[in-house]
Amino acid sequence: MQADGETSPSAKPVRSVRPDQSPLDDREYLTFSLSSNGLRVVLVRDAEADRAAACMSVGVGHLSDPPEYPGLAHFCEHMCFLGSDKYPDEGEYREFLSQHGGFANAFTATEETDFGFEVSPEHLLAALDRFAHCFLHPLFAESAVMREVMAVDSEHKMNLHSDAHRVFQLHKSLVQPAHPYSNFGTGCRETLLGDLGEEGQDETARDAACARLRAALWTFHERYYGADNMVLCVFFTGQHSLQQMSDTVVQLFGDVRRARDPHPEAAYDQLPLYAAPAPSAAASSADGIYTCPLGCRFFVEPVKEVRDLQLTFPIPPQRHLYRSKPCKYLAHLIGHEAAGSLLAALKQRAWATALSAGPSHEVSGAALFEVNVALTEAGLAAVDQVVDMVYAYVQMLQRYVDGEAADRPDLPEYIYTEMQTLGEMHFRYRDKDASAFHAAITLASSARHFTAEHLLSGPFLLYERPSRVQLAQLLACLQPDKGIQLLAVKGALSLCRSEARKTVRRGTERWYGTEYAVETHAVPTSRAYATFTDELHLPRPNRFLPRVFDLKAPPPPATPSDSELQPTRLVDDEPHGRVLHHCLDTSFRLPKAIAVFRWEHPLAYDTPRHAVLTKLAVAAIDDALMHTAYDAELAGLTYSIVPTATGLTVTVQGFSDSLPRFTEHVFRAAVNAAGDDDPAAVERSAPDTGQRLFAANVDRLRRSLLNASLKPPYQQVVYQTRVALQQPHWHALYDYVPLLGAENGKGGRDVAGDIVPVTLAEMQMFRAQLFQAAPPESVCLEALLHGNVDAAEARTLYDRCAALLGLTALDAVHGDTAVPSRRRQRCRQVQLPPAPSCTQITFSLPNPEEVNSAVGVYWQTGVCDPEEEVLLDLVSDILDKPVFHELRTVQQLGYVVSSFAYSLHGVQGWWVIVQSSTLRSPWPVAERIMQLLPQLSRERFGMVGTADGPSAFPDAHLNAESLGAYIAALIDRKRERDRNLTERCMRWWSEIDRGTFVYARRERELQILEGMLHAERAPTGEAVARAEALQAVRHFWAERIQHHSGILQVLAVPPGVEAPAEIPPDTIRRAWRCAADVRAWQAQMPAYPPEPEMAQPATCTRHRHPSRSDHIV
Repeated sequence: MQADGETSPSAKPVRSVRPDQSPLDDREYLTFSLSSNGLRVVLVRDAEADRAAACMSVGVGHLSDPPEYPGLAHFCEHMCFLGSDKYPDEGEYREFLSQHGGFANAFTATEETDFGFEVSPEHLLAALDRFAHCFLHPLFAESAVMREVMAVDSEHKMNLHSDAHRVFQLHKSLVQPAHPYSNFGTGCRETLLGDLGEEGQDETARDAACARLRAALWTFHERYYGADNMVLCVFFTGQHSLQQMSDTVVQLFGDVRRARDPHPEAAYDQLPLYAAPAPSAAASSADGIYTCPLGCRFFVEPVKEVRDLQLTFPIPPQRHLYRSKPCKYLAHLIGHEAAGSLLAALKQRAWATALSAGPSHEVSGAALFEVNVALTEAGLAAVDQVVDMVYAYVQMLQRYVDGEAADRPDLPEYIYTEMQTLGEMHFRYRDKDASAFHAAITLASSARHFTAEHLLSGPFLLYERPSRVQLAQLLACLQPDKGIQLLAVKGALSLCRSEARKTVRRGTERWYGTEYAVETHAVPTSRAYATFTDELHLPRPNRFLPRVFDLKAPPPPATPSDSELQPTRLVDDEPHGRVLHHCLDTSFRLPKAIAVFRWEHPLAYDTPRHAVLTKLAVAAIDDALMHTAYDAELAGLTYSIVPTATGLTVTVQGFSDSLPRFTEHVFRAAVNAAGDDDPAAVERSAPDTGQRLFAANVDRLRRSLLNASLKPPYQQVVYQTRVALQQPHWHALYDYVPLLGAENGKGGRDVAGDIVPVTLAEMQMFRAQLFQAAPPESVCLEALLHGNVDAAEARTLYDRCAALLGLTALDAVHGDTAVPSRRRQRCRQVQLPPAPSCTQITFSLPNPEEVNSAVGVYWQTGVCDPEEEVLLDLVSDILDKPVFHELRTVQQLGYVVSSFAYSLHGVQGWWVIVQSSTLRSPWPVAERIMQLLPQLSRERFGMVGTADGPSAFPDAHLNAESLGAYIAALIDRKRERDRNLTERCMRWWSEIDRGTFVYARRERELQILEGMLHAERAPTGEAVARAEALQAVRHFWAERIQHHSGILQVLAVPPGVEAPAEIPPDTIRRAWRCAADVRAWQAQMPAYPPEPEMAQPATCTRHRHPSRSDHIV
C-alpha cells in the first residue's frame, strides 16, 4: 500500500474515449479506466458551471444481501461515510461540504449503490480527497453501528404506509425464493440485529449482535466494494482541464483495491424470476406463496384511496438492446393517449383516468414490463373487460408484426421515423441537467449500461430499427397466462368473496403487512379483439413535430447577468386586464420558449365551492386536450393548468416553432371553443360522455384529497402550516371533500344540514363564467413570453389568447420597465403573536395504523429588508447540520429531520420539521425542538442570556473565520447561473407573480454578502467587516428568532395518542377537527399586507451595523 498522497506507479488512464455528444453541448467529456485497479471514470468539464460534483456508483445492491442479513447493502450505504483513516471524525465529511455550500446523498438500488456530493468548485479537490478515503479506508466505527441500525429502522417505518413500497415488496415476494429479487432490501432492526426484544433490555446481547453485524459489514464491503466494480463520475468547472482532473483521479483513486467479487450478478443472472408453472393452480411453496403467480390475479388492500390495475410481465433483458429499443417502441404504442389508443378507448367508456406502459424493473438476466391503469368506479366494476381491452390492443399489434394487417410485414414506417426523429430532436436540443449533482449521478449510473461512445446518446437515439423478431418476442410475453394482475383498491379482499370467483388463498406480506388475496381468472379469448376492433388503432402521424429550429437572434457571447437580461412589458393595460412581459432570450442556444399566463378571476377561489368547481373545470379541460396533448408532449411541448388562490396559471413550454399554435389550442380548449383542431370534440363525442367523465373526475379529485391526508405525517404538517399561515386558504379535507359526495365522516365535516354535491351542469355554467363572464375591471391576464420568441410573435400570441377570454386588444407599450400599479388580488401571511406567546395547532392523523408523529415549528421573523433576508439564509445554513445532528443522530427522534428558511408572501421565517417513529406522541418532540434553541444559542452562536440581554461566549463554534466560510459558500450559491431556460423563466415569473419585479435580486444579495466579507470602503478592512457580520448574525438570531419571533407549532397526532393535560406557559393550544376550527383561526388572526404593498427598502451595498432600528415590522 502506498503512503498517503502517493499512487501505485502502474496507475494510469487507459482506454480513453470521448463520447458522442450533441453539437449544441459545449461540455467536454472523457471516459477511461485506471490500469491499476480497473476503476471506470467519467469526467465532465463545464466551463460555464458554477458547481462541482462527483458520484461513485458501486455495482452491488440489495440483491446481494446475504440471506442472514436482509438490508445489509442499505446499511453499508449508511456506514460508508462516517469517517475514514485520514478523516476519522464521523461528521467531518458532511460538515466540510456544508461549510462550502455543498451536500451529500446516497441510495441503494437492486444492483447498485450510488454515493454523490455537490460542492463549491474551489473546494472540489479537498472534497474528492475525503470522498476517496471513504472508499480506501472506511472506519465503520463501532459507536455508529447501533445508531445507523436505528436510522435504517426509522426509514423502514417511514415507508410502512407507502403503497409504492408495499406493492413493490409484494411483487418481490412472488418471485421464486431462490432468486434474490425476492429480498427485503430496506432492512430494519429485526433483520440486522435479530430479535432482541425491547430495545435496551439486554445490552450484552445487543452489543454482541452489533459486533456480528459489523463483522458481516466488513465481509460484504471487502467482497464487493472494489474499484473494478465501481464507476466514478466527476463534474467540474473551467478551473481545471481534463488532463488535470484525470491526474487528480489517478492520484486519489488509483489505490482503491479491487473487489474479491466484482461480478455479484453472476450468482443469479441465469435464474428465472418465476418458477415453472405448478401442475395445479393451488400448488404453493413452503412459505405459502404460489410457486408460479403467472396467470393469477392478486387483490391488494392499499393504504390510500386508489383503484389501480397493474399488469406485470416478465420479459427478456433489454439493456443490451439500446440500439434498437424494441421495448420502448411497444411502450410508446401501448401507452399512447391519442385517438385510437388504449387509454382513449378506456376514457370513452369512463373506465380509466390514466394509463402508462413500459419497462419497470430490470436486473441482470431478467426484466419486467408493466401496464398500469388508474380505474374509475365503473372501470373497477368492468375490470375483466378492461383487461380484455389491454390484451386486445396487444393482439392488434401482433397482427401487424405477424404481417396479417393490410399485408404489411411490420408496423408502419412513419411510427419508426417519428420515434427516430423525436429521439434525435430531444438529444440535440435537450436542456442541461438541473444540477451538477444530478448530472454526476445520471452519468455514473448510465456508464454501466451504455458503451463509452454512446454514454450520452444511448438513452435517446434509435440507431437501428427494431426487428420483427425482437417485437414478436416481446409481444409473446404480453399474454394473459404469462402475466400477473394486481388490483389495488380499498375493500379489495371483499371482491374475492363472490361465488363467481375462485379464491385460492389470502395472505399478508411479511415486511409491510400488506393484505392480499389470490385468484385464478379466465383467460380472454380471441373474441376480445373483435369486441374492440372499431375503437383501437395505431396513432396517426404527429402534427406537432417542429420543423424550424432557427434562433431568432444570435446567442450572446457570454451568459448575461441578471441586470443585463430582464423582461420588459409589451402590454401594460392593467385597468383593462392586460399585461404582457417579454424577453427574447437565446443565451442557451436552444430553439425553445416558455409562455406563462396568470388568469386572475374573483370567482376562482372566493368560496370553497367555487374552488372545487375550478379544479373540476381544469380536469374537464385536460379531458378535452387529452388526444392532442399527448402528441404535443411527444414533440417536446408540455402544458399545465394550475388552480391558485387568485385564479389559474397556464404554462406552455417547448419548441418555439410549434409553441404558439399549441398555446392557442390550449386556450381554445379552456374556453370550450371550436376551431380547426376542435379541442372540445371529446366532450361532444357521445351524449353521456360528459357526465361519465365528470363523475370520474369528481371521484378522482375526492380520492386525491383523501389520499393527501394519508401522506407521511411531516408532509401533512407542511400542508397544515400553509393553511394556517396563508390568507385566504381553504382546507382540502374539511372544505372540499364534503362537496364531492364523500361518505360521512371521511371528510371530517361538521357543517349543519345537507351539503349538495357539485353537478356537471353547475360546473359547465361556472366554467363559462370563469373564462368569459366577468367584466375586464375584475379580471386580469398577465403573461410572460420568454425564450426564442420575438416581440411581434409574443404580442400576436398574447392578443389571440386574450381575445378568446374576451379581453380587447389595445396599443402596446414597448420597453417600459416601471412597476405597474398593484390593484390585483394578493395572498397574505398571518401575523403571529410575538414571543413569548406560542400558538400550537394539533390535528389527528386519519390512518389508524400510523406509527409516526410529526412536528413543525415555525419562527416567524416578519418582513425582512434585503440584508435581513441574507442574514436569515446565513443562520439557516449555519444551523442545518447541527439541528440534523442533534435531533436525528444524537436524540434519534426519527429519520426525517429538516430545518430551513421559509418565505411566504413576503414574510420570512425559520422552520424545523421532525417526523418521529421513536416518540408516537408529538408533544415531547415539540418540547425537544423548543429546548434546542437555547442549546444552539450557547453552542453555535455563543449567546447566553443576562440581565442586560444576550452576550457572547468566547468558546462559541461560530467566529469571524468560520462565519466567513459560510458567507463564501452562500456567495457561491447566489452566483450560480441559471442552468436552463425553465429555471430562468420561473425565477422571473416568481417576481412577476409576487408583484415585486426585482429581477436582479441575486445581484442585490451578492452585494450585501460581499460587503460582509470585504467591505472595501471600510477603513479598517476585512477583519472589521467580518466582525460586524458576526455581530449582525448573532443579533438577528437573538432578536428576530430566539426572543421576539412569533412561534407556530403544528403537531400531527397519531391515533390513540392523547394530549397532555398540562399546557406549557405562554402556549395557546388549538385542535383542528373541522372547517369551523380553521375559519375561527383565520377570522381572528391579523395579517401582513400583500407583498407588493410592503415598503421596499433601498438596495444595500455593504453591511450595516445591527444596532440600526430600521427593521420593517
